[in-house]
Amino acid sequence: MFDSRSDKLKAVTLFRPRLFLSLNCRLLRTNERRSDMEQKEKSVRELQAEEQLRQAKARLNKVRNEERKKARKEQDHHKFIMGGIVAKYFPECYEFSEQEMNRILACAFKNRDILNMIGAVVKDRKTEVPETAQNEEQEDRNAEADS
Repeated sequence: MFDSRSDKLKAVTLFRPRLFLSLNCRLLRTNERRSDMEQKEKSVRELQAEEQLRQAKARLNKVRNEERKKARKEQDHHKFIMGGIVAKYFPECYEFSEQEMNRILACAFKNRDILNMIGAVVKDRKTEVPETAQNEEQEDRNAEADS
């Protein structure tokens, strides 16, 4: 007469609302038991894996924060050094506002002599890069060996 359980429930709801409520409550209890069993069925291995996942995420966040902190420290150091260089060769820089300094530097970097000097420094840097990279790799290896 009925094709499926849902058809049976539909028919029951039309004719006997109280019976439907009791059947519905039984289904809910059955579903609750299933979810409880599924929670209990979480094996020790699965719980350990979830804990390891949380720990791995925490380690990843820690590493990312350390890298950001290191990059920020390098940037701050670079800014400090550059400010010192400007103050060394242009001690009057403290008398100017930021906008005035921007105008002065923009004009200075349009000078042909300065552009030539920048080009020469860049060429020198390109020849020195392999040596610097090798030194950094050696320092990294030394740091790993010390750890």
